[in-house]
Amino acid sequence: MRKKSELPVEFTGRLIIGIVAAIAVFALASSLFRLSAQATESYIELYNLIEVISEKKPREGKVLALRMDKNTKIFGFSNKGDIELTIKSKKISETPRPSECTEGKSCLCLCKTLDLDHTGGFTKILCKEGKLTCKQFDNAELAEEISTEKFDSEYYMDGEITKTGNYKNGFVLGRVDVLVASEPRIKGVYVEQTDKGKVAVCINPPCYSET
Repeated sequence: MRKKSELPVEFTGRLIIGIVAAIAVFALASSLFRLSAQATESYIELYNLIEVISEKKPREGKVLALRMDKNTKIFGFSNKGDIELTIKSKKISETPRPSECTEGKSCLCLCKTLDLDHTGGFTKILCKEGKLTCKQFDNAELAEEISTEKFDSEYYMDGEITKTGNYKNGFVLGRVDVLVASEPRIKGVYVEQTDKGKVAVCINPPCYSET
């Protein structure tokens, strides 16, 4: 008789544990979905801010709290060419211009899943099929070059750590980088109008220095 009376209690306990576990899994899934949605919204906010700053006077700018999911990147393409990263005059990475970004127009892309190719002597930063979202700018033109010192990334070259380098034909933002560890999910990004009428994006303002 004792065993019969204990069965319902044991069953009820297992049922409660099962319900709690299901709720935890649902909450985690909802959280992941929410984070991804926030990252997409943040990408759109950056796009809109770049358009707004393009109408401002030289040296005017604004900070945006940019949210990005892990292992994602934002590519900012200038009017032409692929984005190239050089450190000490050596090409470190290349981000090919996608077909969604036509020549003659600046473009902002969000890559949700990276696909890195290390076979060419440098890293080619690609995006897995179906994981790339791009928007061309109506009016804004992105600066063609920007120093890597304007970002937080560090690179190991020739036996030493350096921040000195150059982005050509645009910029790259992300929670990961080719040669560094994961970056914070939320970072302050500065968007600035340059003296040449083009918009620069960076982490450490001022973004652009005339030479």
